[in-house]
Amino acid sequence: MFDDADRTGGVGELQETLAKLEDELWARGRVHRIVITGGPCAGKSTIMSDLVQMLKERNYLVFTMPEVATEMFKCTPHRVRTPA
Repeated sequence: MFDDADRTGGVGELQETLAKLEDELWARGRVHRIVITGGPCAGKSTIMSDLVQMLKERNYLVFTMPEVATEMFKCTPHRVRTPA
């Protein structure tokens, strides 16, 4: 089994590898970032999924990042009731 040190080391190695890859791609001029903004129900998720599909069909390597607020709301702690 893995202990916490193994998991932390693995994440650190992954981050280091991804950082090197990003630096290498930047040096070649091949990293592009697209930011989609807009109000609620503006179609951000729809356009993002369409864009990802289109880019993948053209053999681009695509990474997406979820909206931070949505992820935070998914992780809200549950209330614990104590006996009165």
